[in-house]
Amino acid sequence: MTGTGFADSRQPVPVETGQGLTVRYLDRWLYSRRDPSKNPALAAASVELRPETLVFCPSPLLGYGLGELLARLPERCAVLAVEADERLMALSLGAMRADVVSHPSLRYVRTASVSRLLELVDSLPSAPFRRVARLDLSGGSAVDPEFYASALSALDEYVSRWWKNRITLMRLGRNFARNLLTNIGLARRAVPFALPLGRAPFMAAAGPSLERALPLIARFRDRIFLVAVDTAARYLADSGFPPDAIVLVESQYWIDPAFHALAGSGIPVLADLTARTASLLRCGGALSFFLSEYAKSSLIDRLASSGSPPLTIPPLGSV
Repeated sequence: MTGTGFADSRQPVPVETGQGLTVRYLDRWLYSRRDPSKNPALAAASVELRPETLVFCPSPLLGYGLGELLARLPERCAVLAVEADERLMALSLGAMRADVVSHPSLRYVRTASVSRLLELVDSLPSAPFRRVARLDLSGGSAVDPEFYASALSALDEYVSRWWKNRITLMRLGRNFARNLLTNIGLARRAVPFALPLGRAPFMAAAGPSLERALPLIARFRDRIFLVAVDTAARYLADSGFPPDAIVLVESQYWIDPAFHALAGSGIPVLADLTARTASLLRCGGALSFFLSEYAKSSLIDRLASSGSPPLTIPPLGSV
Protein backbone atom coordinates (compact mmCIF):
# COMPACT_ATOMS: atom_id res chain seq x y z
CA MET A 1 0.00 0.00 0.00
CA THR A 2 1.30 3.46 -0.88
CA GLY A 3 0.47 7.03 0.07
CA THR A 4 -0.21 6.43 3.76
CA GLY A 5 1.17 9.72 5.06
CA PHE A 6 -1.94 11.71 6.02
CA ALA A 7 -1.12 15.34 6.67
CA ASP A 8 -4.74 16.47 7.09
CA SER A 9 -7.36 14.00 8.27
CA ARG A 10 -10.09 16.52 7.39
CA GLN A 11 -9.54 15.85 3.69
CA PRO A 12 -10.50 12.49 2.15
CA VAL A 13 -7.44 10.81 0.70
CA PRO A 14 -7.61 8.05 -1.96
CA VAL A 15 -5.03 5.35 -1.29
CA GLU A 16 -3.88 2.69 -3.75
CA THR A 17 -4.00 -0.84 -2.32
CA GLY A 18 -2.89 -2.86 -5.33
CA GLN A 19 -6.53 -4.07 -5.63
CA GLY A 20 -7.99 -0.63 -6.30
CA LEU A 21 -8.44 2.60 -4.37
CA THR A 22 -9.58 2.85 -0.78
CA VAL A 23 -10.28 6.11 1.09
CA ARG A 24 -8.93 7.49 4.35
CA TYR A 25 -10.95 10.28 6.00
CA LEU A 26 -11.29 11.67 9.53
CA ASP A 27 -8.86 9.04 10.83
CA ARG A 28 -10.88 6.12 9.47
CA TRP A 29 -10.83 3.83 6.48
CA LEU A 30 -14.01 3.99 4.41
CA TYR A 31 -13.23 0.77 2.49
CA SER A 32 -11.09 -2.28 3.11
CA ARG A 33 -7.34 -1.63 2.92
CA ARG A 34 -6.80 -4.90 1.02
CA ASP A 35 -9.59 -5.35 -1.53
CA PRO A 36 -11.80 -2.22 -1.43
CA SER A 37 -14.39 -3.28 -4.01
CA LYS A 38 -14.97 -6.84 -2.77
CA ASN A 39 -17.39 -6.22 0.09
CA PRO A 40 -19.51 -3.60 -1.76
CA ALA A 41 -19.88 -5.99 -4.72
CA LEU A 42 -20.91 -8.84 -2.40
CA ALA A 43 -23.41 -6.60 -0.61
CA ALA A 44 -24.95 -5.47 -3.91
CA ALA A 45 -25.19 -9.07 -5.13
CA SER A 46 -26.74 -10.44 -1.94
CA VAL A 47 -29.27 -7.73 -0.93
CA GLU A 48 -32.87 -8.90 -1.26
CA LEU A 49 -34.64 -6.87 -3.92
CA ARG A 50 -38.36 -6.94 -4.68
CA PRO A 51 -40.29 -5.02 -7.34
CA GLU A 52 -41.30 -1.44 -6.49
CA THR A 53 -38.41 -0.94 -4.05
CA LEU A 54 -36.56 2.31 -3.46
CA VAL A 55 -32.96 1.40 -2.61
CA PHE A 56 -31.40 4.01 -0.31
CA CYS A 57 -27.59 4.09 -0.61
CA PRO A 58 -25.88 6.38 1.91
CA SER A 59 -22.48 7.77 0.88
CA PRO A 60 -21.77 5.70 -2.25
CA LEU A 61 -18.30 7.27 -2.42
CA LEU A 62 -16.29 5.62 -5.23
CA GLY A 63 -19.34 3.78 -6.52
CA TYR A 64 -18.16 0.25 -5.75
CA GLY A 65 -21.15 -2.09 -5.94
CA LEU A 66 -23.50 0.37 -7.66
CA GLY A 67 -22.96 -1.16 -11.08
CA GLU A 68 -23.76 -4.64 -9.76
CA LEU A 69 -26.82 -3.28 -7.95
CA LEU A 70 -28.20 -1.43 -10.97
CA ALA A 71 -27.69 -4.50 -13.17
CA ARG A 72 -29.99 -6.62 -11.01
CA LEU A 73 -32.74 -4.15 -10.13
CA PRO A 74 -36.23 -5.67 -10.52
CA GLU A 75 -38.96 -3.77 -12.34
CA ARG A 76 -40.20 -0.46 -10.96
CA CYS A 77 -37.20 0.02 -8.69
CA ALA A 78 -34.79 2.93 -8.32
CA VAL A 79 -31.64 3.77 -6.40
CA LEU A 80 -31.40 6.98 -4.34
CA ALA A 81 -27.72 7.58 -3.55
CA VAL A 82 -27.11 10.34 -1.01
CA GLU A 83 -23.98 12.06 0.20
CA ALA A 84 -24.19 14.44 3.15
CA ASP A 85 -20.49 15.42 3.22
CA GLU A 86 -19.28 18.01 0.68
CA ARG A 87 -15.69 16.74 0.66
CA LEU A 88 -16.72 13.16 0.06
CA MET A 89 -19.09 14.28 -2.69
CA ALA A 90 -16.28 16.13 -4.48
CA LEU A 91 -14.10 13.02 -4.33
CA SER A 92 -16.98 10.81 -5.42
CA LEU A 93 -17.90 12.79 -8.52
CA GLY A 94 -14.32 12.65 -9.73
CA ALA A 95 -14.01 8.90 -9.21
CA MET A 96 -17.36 7.29 -9.98
CA ARG A 97 -17.95 5.64 -13.34
CA ALA A 98 -19.81 7.86 -15.81
CA ASP A 99 -22.19 5.07 -16.87
CA VAL A 100 -23.19 4.57 -13.23
CA VAL A 101 -23.79 8.27 -12.52
CA SER A 102 -25.90 8.63 -15.67
CA HIS A 103 -27.90 5.42 -15.21
CA PRO A 104 -31.66 6.16 -15.60
CA SER A 105 -32.54 4.22 -12.42
CA LEU A 106 -30.11 6.19 -10.23
CA ARG A 107 -30.37 9.59 -8.56
CA TYR A 108 -27.25 10.82 -6.81
CA VAL A 109 -27.61 13.93 -4.64
CA ARG A 110 -25.51 15.87 -2.16
CA THR A 111 -27.69 17.04 0.70
CA ALA A 112 -27.95 16.98 4.47
CA SER A 113 -31.65 17.90 4.34
CA VAL A 114 -34.27 15.22 4.88
CA SER A 115 -36.96 17.46 3.38
CA ARG A 116 -34.90 17.81 0.20
CA LEU A 117 -34.78 14.03 -0.14
CA LEU A 118 -38.53 13.74 0.24
CA GLU A 119 -39.02 16.33 -2.51
CA LEU A 120 -37.02 14.08 -4.84
CA VAL A 121 -38.94 10.87 -4.27
CA ASP A 122 -41.88 11.60 -6.58
CA SER A 123 -39.52 12.54 -9.41
CA LEU A 124 -37.64 9.26 -9.25
CA PRO A 125 -38.18 6.77 -12.06
CA SER A 126 -40.68 4.05 -11.15
CA ALA A 127 -42.30 6.05 -8.31
CA PRO A 128 -44.44 5.38 -6.32
CA PHE A 129 -42.63 2.70 -4.33
CA ARG A 130 -44.00 0.13 -1.92
CA ARG A 131 -40.93 -0.18 0.30
CA VAL A 132 -37.49 1.24 1.07
CA ALA A 133 -34.33 -0.86 1.46
CA ARG A 134 -31.08 0.54 2.83
CA LEU A 135 -27.79 -0.62 1.32
CA ASP A 136 -24.44 0.67 2.62
CA LEU A 137 -21.69 0.22 0.04
CA SER A 138 -18.99 2.17 1.87
CA GLY A 139 -18.08 3.28 5.37
CA GLY A 140 -18.95 6.87 4.48
CA SER A 141 -22.29 6.66 6.27
CA ALA A 142 -20.37 6.53 9.58
CA VAL A 143 -19.34 10.16 9.04
CA ASP A 144 -22.93 11.31 9.72
CA PRO A 145 -24.89 8.29 11.01
CA GLU A 146 -27.68 10.36 12.58
CA PHE A 147 -28.57 12.03 9.30
CA TYR A 148 -28.67 8.79 7.34
CA ALA A 149 -30.78 7.09 10.02
CA SER A 150 -33.19 10.05 9.99
CA ALA A 151 -33.30 9.99 6.20
CA LEU A 152 -34.18 6.29 6.12
CA SER A 153 -36.91 6.76 8.72
CA ALA A 154 -38.37 9.70 6.79
CA LEU A 155 -38.32 7.78 3.50
CA ASP A 156 -40.06 4.81 5.13
CA GLU A 157 -42.72 7.10 6.57
CA TYR A 158 -43.15 8.92 3.25
CA VAL A 159 -43.77 5.69 1.33
CA SER A 160 -46.12 4.36 4.01
CA ARG A 161 -48.07 7.63 4.10
CA TRP A 162 -48.39 7.69 0.30
CA TRP A 163 -50.20 4.34 0.33
CA LYS A 164 -52.37 5.31 3.30
CA ASN A 165 -53.38 8.46 1.45
CA ARG A 166 -54.06 6.41 -1.68
CA ILE A 167 -56.41 4.10 0.24
CA THR A 168 -58.10 7.09 1.88
CA LEU A 169 -58.59 8.74 -1.50
CA MET A 170 -60.16 5.60 -2.93
CA ARG A 171 -62.67 5.60 -0.06
CA LEU A 172 -63.28 9.31 0.38
CA GLY A 173 -62.32 11.00 -2.88
CA ARG A 174 -65.91 11.76 -3.85
CA ASN A 175 -66.56 13.27 -0.42
CA PHE A 176 -63.50 15.48 -0.74
CA ALA A 177 -64.49 16.74 -4.19
CA ARG A 178 -68.13 17.35 -3.25
CA ASN A 179 -67.25 19.26 -0.08
CA LEU A 180 -64.54 21.22 -1.87
CA LEU A 181 -66.94 22.44 -4.54
CA THR A 182 -69.51 23.45 -1.91
CA ASN A 183 -66.99 25.14 0.39
CA ILE A 184 -65.41 27.22 -2.36
CA GLY A 185 -68.52 29.38 -2.25
CA LEU A 186 -68.11 29.87 1.50
CA ALA A 187 -64.47 30.85 1.10
CA ARG A 188 -65.55 34.30 -0.07
CA ARG A 189 -66.74 35.12 3.44
CA ALA A 190 -63.68 33.62 5.12
CA VAL A 191 -61.29 35.67 7.24
CA PRO A 192 -57.56 35.13 7.82
CA PHE A 193 -56.83 33.00 10.86
CA ALA A 194 -54.37 34.45 13.37
CA LEU A 195 -53.35 33.40 16.86
CA PRO A 196 -53.76 36.13 19.49
CA LEU A 197 -50.68 37.71 21.02
CA GLY A 198 -49.83 36.85 24.61
CA ARG A 199 -51.53 33.42 24.71
CA ALA A 200 -49.75 30.19 23.90
CA PRO A 201 -51.54 27.88 21.44
CA PHE A 202 -52.63 24.55 22.94
CA MET A 203 -53.79 21.92 20.45
CA ALA A 204 -56.22 19.28 21.73
CA ALA A 205 -57.17 16.20 19.71
CA ALA A 206 -59.46 13.35 20.68
CA GLY A 207 -57.78 10.41 22.37
CA PRO A 208 -56.91 8.92 25.78
CA SER A 209 -54.46 11.70 26.60
CA LEU A 210 -57.11 14.43 26.30
CA GLU A 211 -58.82 13.45 29.54
CA ARG A 212 -55.46 13.41 31.32
CA ALA A 213 -54.75 16.90 29.95
CA LEU A 214 -57.86 18.47 31.51
CA PRO A 215 -56.14 19.45 34.83
CA LEU A 216 -53.36 21.12 32.82
CA ILE A 217 -55.91 22.99 30.71
CA ALA A 218 -57.77 24.10 33.85
CA ARG A 219 -54.56 25.36 35.44
CA PHE A 220 -53.49 27.47 32.48
CA ARG A 221 -56.83 28.19 30.80
CA ASP A 222 -56.47 31.97 30.95
CA ARG A 223 -52.96 31.81 29.45
CA ILE A 224 -53.56 29.48 26.50
CA PHE A 225 -55.42 29.70 23.22
CA LEU A 226 -57.25 26.39 23.21
CA VAL A 227 -57.63 24.84 19.75
CA ALA A 228 -59.71 21.67 19.37
CA VAL A 229 -59.41 19.25 16.46
CA ASP A 230 -62.68 17.74 15.21
CA THR A 231 -64.51 15.76 17.94
CA ALA A 232 -62.28 17.13 20.71
CA ALA A 233 -64.36 20.32 20.54
CA ARG A 234 -67.49 18.62 21.90
CA TYR A 235 -65.54 16.84 24.65
CA LEU A 236 -63.86 20.07 25.79
CA ALA A 237 -67.14 21.98 25.80
CA ASP A 238 -68.88 19.24 27.81
CA SER A 239 -65.94 19.32 30.28
CA GLY A 240 -66.38 23.05 30.87
CA PHE A 241 -63.60 24.23 28.58
CA PRO A 242 -65.13 25.43 25.30
CA PRO A 243 -62.28 25.90 22.84
CA ASP A 244 -61.22 29.26 21.45
CA ALA A 245 -61.09 27.80 17.94
CA ILE A 246 -61.77 24.53 16.15
CA VAL A 247 -59.78 22.88 13.39
CA LEU A 248 -62.07 20.75 11.24
CA VAL A 249 -60.66 18.23 8.76
CA GLU A 250 -63.23 15.43 8.76
CA SER A 251 -65.22 15.09 5.53
CA GLN A 252 -67.78 12.45 6.53
CA TYR A 253 -71.32 12.83 7.88
CA TRP A 254 -70.61 11.06 11.17
CA ILE A 255 -68.85 14.19 12.46
CA ASP A 256 -72.14 16.16 12.50
CA PRO A 257 -73.45 14.97 15.93
CA ALA A 258 -70.25 16.18 17.59
CA PHE A 259 -71.13 19.73 16.49
CA HIS A 260 -74.85 19.76 17.34
CA ALA A 261 -74.19 20.87 20.91
CA LEU A 262 -71.95 23.69 19.65
CA ALA A 263 -74.66 25.25 17.47
CA GLY A 264 -74.66 29.02 17.77
CA SER A 265 -71.61 29.03 20.03
CA GLY A 266 -69.77 31.49 17.78
CA ILE A 267 -66.53 29.56 18.06
CA PRO A 268 -64.25 30.33 15.06
CA VAL A 269 -63.59 27.38 12.76
CA LEU A 270 -60.44 26.78 10.72
CA ALA A 271 -61.55 24.16 8.20
CA ASP A 272 -60.09 22.14 5.41
CA LEU A 273 -61.91 23.02 2.19
CA THR A 274 -62.69 19.29 1.95
CA ALA A 275 -64.35 19.22 5.40
CA ARG A 276 -68.03 18.48 6.02
CA THR A 277 -69.94 21.67 5.14
CA ALA A 278 -72.81 21.22 7.61
CA SER A 279 -70.38 20.83 10.50
CA LEU A 280 -68.15 23.80 9.73
CA LEU A 281 -71.25 26.05 9.59
CA ARG A 282 -72.77 24.76 12.84
CA CYS A 283 -70.97 27.04 15.32
CA GLY A 284 -71.88 30.22 13.46
CA GLY A 285 -68.52 31.85 14.14
CA ALA A 286 -65.85 33.20 11.83
CA LEU A 287 -64.64 30.84 9.11
CA SER A 288 -61.08 30.37 7.86
CA PHE A 289 -59.90 27.78 5.37
CA PHE A 290 -56.88 25.76 4.32
CA LEU A 291 -56.63 23.01 1.71
CA SER A 292 -55.12 19.54 1.94
CA GLU A 293 -53.66 18.73 -1.46
CA TYR A 294 -55.27 15.31 -1.42
CA ALA A 295 -54.73 14.62 -5.14
CA LYS A 296 -53.15 16.03 -8.28
CA SER A 297 -56.11 17.98 -9.67
CA SER A 298 -56.65 20.85 -12.08
CA LEU A 299 -59.17 22.31 -9.61
CA ILE A 300 -56.60 22.34 -6.80
CA ASP A 301 -54.03 23.84 -9.19
CA ARG A 302 -56.48 26.60 -10.10
CA LEU A 303 -57.13 27.38 -6.45
CA ALA A 304 -53.41 27.47 -5.72
CA SER A 305 -52.85 29.93 -8.57
CA SER A 306 -55.83 32.15 -7.76
CA GLY A 307 -55.42 35.66 -6.46
CA SER A 308 -56.07 34.67 -2.82
CA PRO A 309 -55.43 30.94 -2.49
CA PRO A 310 -55.94 29.22 0.86
CA LEU A 311 -52.96 27.81 2.70
CA THR A 312 -52.20 24.50 0.96
CA ILE A 313 -50.64 21.62 2.87
CA PRO A 314 -49.52 18.17 1.73
CA PRO A 315 -51.65 15.12 2.60
CA LEU A 316 -50.43 13.83 5.95
CA GLY A 317 -52.37 10.67 6.68
CA SER A 318 -55.76 9.01 6.82
CA VAL A 319 -57.61 12.32 7.25
